[in-house]
Amino acid sequence: LSNELGSALDLQQLALQAQRFEKIEGLIQLLGQQTVDANNQAAAQRAAIMCGIPKGSAVEREELSALGLKLDRIAEDVSTVIDQNARQQDSLDELKAGVQQLLANEAAAQERFMYDPYDSDDSDQEASQLGEGSFGSTHTMKNKDDGRLYAVKLMKIKKAGVPVEKLREEAARLSMLNHPNIVRYFTAFRYKKGDPWTAHVCKAGNLITAQNPQSADACAAAVVEALA
Repeated sequence: LSNELGSALDLQQLALQAQRFEKIEGLIQLLGQQTVDANNQAAAQRAAIMCGIPKGSAVEREELSALGLKLDRIAEDVSTVIDQNARQQDSLDELKAGVQQLLANEAAAQERFMYDPYDSDDSDQEASQLGEGSFGSTHTMKNKDDGRLYAVKLMKIKKAGVPVEKLREEAARLSMLNHPNIVRYFTAFRYKKGDPWTAHVCKAGNLITAQNPQSADACAAAVVEALA
C-alpha cells in the first residue's frame, strides 16, 4: 500500500484526512447517495480522491475493496447515529407531552386529595405523615374519586431549589416507568404552593424487614393486600 492509502485505510487517520475536505457534509452525502456493499468500487474511488489520492493513480482493486469495506462500516455508524437521534427525539416528544398533560390536569388534581386521617383545616399533618426528607414530607392521602389511599410527597419548591419546570419534567419521566419492582407513580400537581408527587401506599414494613428472608411471605401478602 502507498503511504496515503495506508493512512486512508486507518479509521482514525481517515478522520484526520477529513480536515482536508472542503466540507465534511460531502462525505455524508456520498454515504447517503451510494448503495454501499462489500465491493463498492465507485464509492471507494471517490473517497480515495477526497482523501488526496489522485484519480488514475496506481491503486490496486483489492485496496479499493478494503476502503469500500471501511466506507460500509462508516455508513453503518452514520445510520446508527441517525437512529439514536430519532429515538432521543421521540423520548423528548413523549416527555413534553407528559408535562403538558400534567399542566392540563393540575387544576382538577388540586381538589382530589385530602389527608388521611383528615383534618377539616388541614392544619395537623402529623397523623398522616409517613416520613420526611430533605425536599419535603410524605403523607397518606385519600383520593375523593376512588376512595383509595395514596402516598403523596409534598415538596416546597423554594426549599427544593429546583425550578418548577424541572420538577414537572422529572414527574413526566417517572410516569414512563412501568416495572413490578417500582412503586407505581400516578401524577404530580401544584398544591397550596407545594409540588406533590403521588404514588401507591404499600404498607409492607420498612426496608430492613423486607430484606429479611423470613418475612418475605408476610411482606408479599401485605403488598398484595395494599394493591387489591
